[in-house]
Amino acid sequence: MGNWRIKDLVIEGDLLIKMDVQGFEDKVIGGGIDTIKRASILIVETSFQTLYADQPLFEDIYDLLKEDFRYMGAINQNRSQIDGNMLYEDSIFIRKE
Repeated sequence: MGNWRIKDLVIEGDLLIKMDVQGFEDKVIGGGIDTIKRASILIVETSFQTLYADQPLFEDIYDLLKEDFRYMGAINQNRSQIDGNMLYEDSIFIRKE
């Protein structure tokens, strides 16, 4: 197969990226920014409370994406069974026009 990189792929049409990387979202975004900027829609699992050491929270992910994407809501919101507070969600970001 040889060595290849995702940024070398020819992608036609709209691109949706789903990211669920257990607290490494900021690193994946930073390392894959060229591909992410080609996406029309991002679905990113974001946390509102710390679940993993040194993980970015929703605000951190929002800050990384807000220049190119709009936050449009969420699917699969999960709340704490202890106090009912929001733990995490699949946040939907749509590319700005």
